Amino acid sequence: MIKLIRAELRKLFSTKLWLWLLLGACVLSGGSAALLIGFADQAAASPDSGIPPVDSDAFTQLALAAGANAVVFFLILGIIGMTQEYRHRTATPTFLATPRRGQVVLAKLLTYLGISLLFAVVVNAVVVAVALPWLNAKGAPVSLSGENLEVLLSSIGAAALYGMVGVGV
Repeated sequence: MIKLIRAELRKLFSTKLWLWLLLGACVLSGGSAALLIGFADQAAASPDSGIPPVDSDAFTQLALAAGANAVVFFLILGIIGMTQEYRHRTATPTFLATPRRGQVVLAKLLTYLGISLLFAVVVNAVVVAVALPWLNAKGAPVSLSGENLEVLLSSIGAAALYGMVGVGV
């Protein structure tokens, strides 16, 4: 199983697609957090905007949840990881080398689960780096404990699941 996972990692990192997907996820999530915080004062002025006040815990959690916007990138990463076998016609040699298809699929699932977890940590670190200083400057309660930590961990967990779902598609 270790050899299969190593082979999957080699396939993934032999192209630059992973880098572009990671950069896109970071830009989308960091940009979402920045836009939300930047325009929060204008949105809060409108009573029916649905945006909580900037100085509330709910707004901090909303800003930290911007990392969850990138789950589509993890889904795409998993989809490409599975479908590239058929596109490049490497599925036949893969299944000849490892005749048990279940092991190949399990190796792909574990590989993309791990990569998605790692990438989600990076994406959420970008969100924290963008959101916390700005929230602090606006007077919002800033901490990475309690419900804020739950929001970040939920975002990371969702990204990992989407990476696995992509392999399953």
